[in-house]
Amino acid sequence: MLVKIGQKFEVWIRKALPDPLVIAIILTLIVGLLALALTPTTPIQVVENWSKGFWELISFTMQVAFGLIAGACLAQSPAVKRGMTRLCSIPKSAAGAGRMLSVTTLVLWFVNWGIGLIAGAFLAKETAVQLSRKGAPYHLPLLAAGGYSGIITYEMGLTGAVPLWIAAAGHTFEADMGVVPLGETVFSSFNLLCFAGMLVLVPLCLILMSPKDRGKLIMLDPAQVEEEENRQEAGRTVRRRDTFAEKVENMRLWSWFIALLGLAFAVNHFVKNGFNVDLNIFNLIILCIGLAVWGYPLDYAASFKEQTSQAWGVILQFPFYAGIMGIMTHSGLVPLIAKAFVQIASPRTMAAISFLSAGIVNFFVPSGGGQWAVQGPVMIEAAKILGVELKTVAMAIGYGDAWTNLASPFWALPMAGVLGIKVRDFLGYSIVVTLVTGLFLGGMFLLTA
Repeated sequence: MLVKIGQKFEVWIRKALPDPLVIAIILTLIVGLLALALTPTTPIQVVENWSKGFWELISFTMQVAFGLIAGACLAQSPAVKRGMTRLCSIPKSAAGAGRMLSVTTLVLWFVNWGIGLIAGAFLAKETAVQLSRKGAPYHLPLLAAGGYSGIITYEMGLTGAVPLWIAAAGHTFEADMGVVPLGETVFSSFNLLCFAGMLVLVPLCLILMSPKDRGKLIMLDPAQVEEEENRQEAGRTVRRRDTFAEKVENMRLWSWFIALLGLAFAVNHFVKNGFNVDLNIFNLIILCIGLAVWGYPLDYAASFKEQTSQAWGVILQFPFYAGIMGIMTHSGLVPLIAKAFVQIASPRTMAAISFLSAGIVNFFVPSGGGQWAVQGPVMIEAAKILGVELKTVAMAIGYGDAWTNLASPFWALPMAGVLGIKVRDFLGYSIVVTLVTGLFLGGMFLLTA
């Protein structure tokens, strides 16, 4: 049954879903009209709010783009490539590959969302390459969905925006809820049970949706894979040492120097802060590791140039979503939506409704921290009136933020760029996973209320 559902969603999404850039423009229009209709915002204020927000994610855009390119360089280095090849060649079938890929990315996102975002895409591609070489049939959109599905554990994990926010002394809502340690959120029995549920449900969904008809399978062309690898090999710098300049620029010493700097930084950071890794730290570490494993700086530069094309979608489209977020937050639409949900809430349903409302708001405000900042005050006040634990409502909002990321083109762009496919090619399967996991997580909040 799930096979038919998955195929119907895939066909429908392929036909109905425009390119993510066009979706972002359509969403801008919709949100602008909603702001005009539901708030006192004037047309010129909508324009101003859009322009305020447009560049608010520019540093984040650069972080994601740089991480994607540096991650690609690292994945294509000879030493790392061998390691990834060994790991991704373990599965002998598409079902085994789907299980390994989804479980691996679910765990990676739980540990660190930056690692999950970058590693999931490259593991999906390498898995497809290895299955192609074995002649094992597989469905590339399902592998993409498997590599992308780990995003649902983001707010459950060690780098979740909401749990880290409320665990920091002096946070915005400390007067209302105090400081909530990670032991009461990330390491709570409820959160770990939900994480375990994802480890079972997500791989199961993907396996059950796998097409049985070989004619419906989409696979990489092995000849194209070989051609790409040959092109990358040919693109490496020819090391000449005829002149003083050439001798200087073709020394491993420069890569080792940066690698040692990176090692010193990492050791110092982890000693002082524990395993607290944001995108800046993550990107610096993979840059240093990348230089080290490539050996020669110009080889790394050639690879960086080769992989830059994979990040164009992120660079172009993220600002449009930031503009949407600007209209939502500066016009007051987010609190308005939150209040609409609060009006139908009861002590028993408050957490589940917070989860659902956050999932809807997330389509327009694809930032966990940003969403909590504007939606949190409304939900905290409602929770206090209804007598619901504030930490439960906070985690429900975090879950909702991560949940509908599965169905949002925003976060799917890096995966599409690495695999060379369209977002709509695999988003249909991700939407099915969204529906199944949403029922489970929403049910968990109702059962434990």
